[in-house]
Amino acid sequence: MKKRWLFAIIAVMAALAAGWYVFSAVQGGINELNKGQNRAKSAVISGGMLVSADKVTTFNGPYPGSDNKPASYYAVHGINSKGKESVALLPARDLGAKPAVLELSAGITAKQAENLAEKNYSPRKMISSKMGILMQKESRVPVWEVKYIDSYDRYTYDYYEFKTGKLLAHYAVK
Repeated sequence: MKKRWLFAIIAVMAALAAGWYVFSAVQGGINELNKGQNRAKSAVISGGMLVSADKVTTFNGPYPGSDNKPASYYAVHGINSKGKESVALLPARDLGAKPAVLELSAGITAKQAENLAEKNYSPRKMISSKMGILMQKESRVPVWEVKYIDSYDRYTYDYYEFKTGKLLAHYAVK
């Protein structure tokens, strides 16, 4: 009987240790993401690209960078010096690089990109839309990434060109 209790105590301790390890790993990843977003926000404001920033998102596009690693961008949403809603897109690996700064009135909105996805693919559930950059023939193209669950129960990503609303890429992942 004592062996069973000892085994139960060891099993509970191992489960607690494993749970703590997983929690710590996830929390560490979240902290790194938040630090990167805060650094991007500071870089954009101190560099004068935006006068205020109210939201930062992280874009991990489908195409790798020139070094074959994923090309991630921070999208800092805020107000430019003209008082217009804008977004600054900075490469996550080089916050000192010159960002692409776009006035949101110069292209389609996130809602318009979602409407295009609904019209073309009839998603079952819309998840999110966010601004990012895709590489297209050696040039960086600002896009809206629209993420949804399609009628086949797959996560689907559509990439609409910011300026024209043209669909540049469509990926479904099961």
